[in-house]
Amino acid sequence: MAAIGAYSQRMIASGKVVLTGGLVRPTRGIQIRCESGKGSVTDGPFAETKELIDGFALVEVKSKEEAIALSLSSCSWPVMGSARFSRCSTPAALRRRSDEAQEQG
Repeated sequence: MAAIGAYSQRMIASGKVVLTGGLVRPTRGIQIRCESGKGSVTDGPFAETKELIDGFALVEVKSKEEAIALSLSSCSWPVMGSARFSRCSTPAALRRRSDEAQEQG
């Protein structure tokens, strides 16, 4: 855990981290499903979880390659299983893309 803390502090100091946090275990969670326009809520605990997302970090990078390099730099953690990446858009980026699409016609 000390390695994760030190890595997180370096990332925060670098200015790349936008938001980071841990997640509550599924034994204390709820599941919300939306189907056919209706929602249902199921309280935990849930059956065996083979894959668990234990925390997250939202980082700002300039390229896919930088995101990959950043992730690979954490591979020495003994507790790290895997990382998944998804692109996020800021409201300003969404507006810019919308404006560009309108200009193109």
